[in-house]
Amino acid sequence: MDIKKLVTATVVAGIALLVVDYVVDMVPFIGGHHPHGHHEHNDFSLYGILGALFHGLVLAVVLGWRGVGDAMDGAQAGAIYGVLLSLAHSVEGWESLEGGAGELVGAAIGSALVVGIAGAAVAMAGGGSGD
Repeated sequence: MDIKKLVTATVVAGIALLVVDYVVDMVPFIGGHHPHGHHEHNDFSLYGILGALFHGLVLAVVLGWRGVGDAMDGAQAGAIYGVLLSLAHSVEGWESLEGGAGELVGAAIGSALVVGIAGAAVAMAGGGSGD
């Protein structure tokens, strides 16, 4: 992947992560879907924006390695990546997970939505084309 596509995909994914996470956090059950009440991307501070951009970079690189072809492929790959990442974070802190299995499921659904939409955005920005 060339650097222009990578930068474009990173910025597009970062913006998608910020905006979609903000909206998803307002939805009952999956709102607040981050383990331990930690809101990764819904923080519009400098560090929240930088964090979303770095997460967007990781997503663009992963989808670039996978070579996603279109928005649906990017959404599916992003959703799978989001669920796995969410489960890893949730299980790491299971002892402090107040909502138990319900919070785990909410985190997985919320992450699938947020990162799936960001994955589709990466693919549409040309960042998922393995070349």
